[in-house]
Amino acid sequence: MAEAHVEPNRTTQPDSLPATRRTTLLGRIGWLTRRGLLIYLVLILLLRFLENSLVYPAPTAAVRWRESEWLEYEDIRFSAADGVALHGRYVAPDRPRGFLLYCHGNGENVSDQAELMGMLRDDYELAVFAFDYRGYGQSEGSPNETGVLLDGEAAYAWLCSRAASTNASGANSPHIVVMGRSLGGAVAVDISAKNIVQGLILENTFSSMPDTAAKLYPWAPVHWLMKNRYNSADKISNHLGPLLQTHGRQDRMIPIELAHKLFNASNSKDTTFVESKFGSHNDRPGQEYYDEMEAFFRRVLAGEPSTSAEHIETAE
Repeated sequence: MAEAHVEPNRTTQPDSLPATRRTTLLGRIGWLTRRGLLIYLVLILLLRFLENSLVYPAPTAAVRWRESEWLEYEDIRFSAADGVALHGRYVAPDRPRGFLLYCHGNGENVSDQAELMGMLRDDYELAVFAFDYRGYGQSEGSPNETGVLLDGEAAYAWLCSRAASTNASGANSPHIVVMGRSLGGAVAVDISAKNIVQGLILENTFSSMPDTAAKLYPWAPVHWLMKNRYNSADKISNHLGPLLQTHGRQDRMIPIELAHKLFNASNSKDTTFVESKFGSHNDRPGQEYYDEMEAFFRRVLAGEPSTSAEHIETAE
């Protein structure tokens, strides 16, 4: 009888190496995920902590101040409603045809505006008041949205008073135009939404501060994170007077679509948008814009007929 062949008893051992590798890989993924999340949260907290420093570089007189001996101006000291002491400069021709309040950008102070103020006075025959927000130039305090908007209100009130003493049109002079650049555009919109102004001029400004931050930091939830809002697109509908706006297509700080969003939110029947093909954020607008500005002043200050909505593209 043949003897049965018996295989040696072997206990089957599962191949544990792939499982070990999977466990190690999952552990590393989990560690990297936790570490990445921690880094992301730190960056979010850092943005929150540095928000005011990023929004308000605030060059003070001690940091940068440019004296302009060629420009004859009047130093103006005034105060905001909360008592913060503010500073501005005022220039005027002998017989101004109108008054302009200028709100500068977040990286400037009033000493940087000498060339612009001189041009507005000499070429357009305007009395011009440019002022520094709290924490800027020679103004006291520290900037924040509530305070900066109070400063704009105080500057408007001061210019109304000066206009009333210069002509017979009264404190709410219909010959006051408000002009703002970049951050100053948001201040100008706020002033124009709350007060009687004859016209509004906006250069390289935005629909809102969170809209702008979302373009610069697309990875951050800035729309619920930011304290400084400056929701100009919500406010501009309250300004029904003429609007002149300009922006450059090459603006990387404030993309032009945000300027279009703001412009399209206006309820004014007299609007002009001058679009510079090659202009960036800090470029001076081209001559076509200044020609439109002259036409704008003729309409709003001399009572010429208003125009309908107009979009102008320049080659500059």
